[in-house]
Amino acid sequence: MPFSDEFRDFVRENIFSVEQIQVLAILSEQPDRRWFPEELRARLSTSRGSISNRLALLLRRALVMGNEREGYRYRPDPAHDALVNELRRQFIERPTSVIALVFSGPSALESFSDAFRIGGGDDPG
Repeated sequence: MPFSDEFRDFVRENIFSVEQIQVLAILSEQPDRRWFPEELRARLSTSRGSISNRLALLLRRALVMGNEREGYRYRPDPAHDALVNELRRQFIERPTSVIALVFSGPSALESFSDAFRIGGGDDPG
């Protein structure tokens, strides 16, 4: 069964790695809990720098909120809650298809690099 266009667009615009899916899934499963980077790092067996990068991307996309000192948590929003839940479910049921979707978007590299632009503005000029 193919993914909906809305789901496809959400993933292509917001998700750039499997680890990012995993971080978002952890935070969205317990939206009231605050997670610290060290907890996420230990749970996913990855580096602190990698977790920091994933959280920065999710912050920029307004999917999570928080900071290193107070912890991070999922940012509930009716505009994306159903899509995040769908992402979590699809990643469990069809991980290969989701991974292929993440890396299939022609703008994935551009969007990924935009996440690291200095200044945070959207004005290219």
